[in-house]
Amino acid sequence: VETQAPTGYELDATPVTFKIEKEQEVAIFLTKENRKVADSSDIRGNNPTSSGNKHLPKTGETIISQFILSILGVLLVFISIKFRKKRNI
Repeated sequence: VETQAPTGYELDATPVTFKIEKEQEVAIFLTKENRKVADSSDIRGNNPTSSGNKHLPKTGETIISQFILSILGVLLVFISIKFRKKRNI
């Protein structure tokens, strides 16, 4: 008999019978399925849950910032290589 159901599921008091024999070599696989309780909080309407103050990126906004960072990184690498070559001469 099930004594406690998982959260959101209905408790099933129907007994499940099975038999374990002495020196049994084969394992018994037992499955019990619970019915989910229909909860009013699971029903989602067309009402937004947030306040609606979301910042959406403009077209190409993230690409431009990544492009600028990439160019700066390449410039730093190029300048450091030139500086090292100049120092070694």
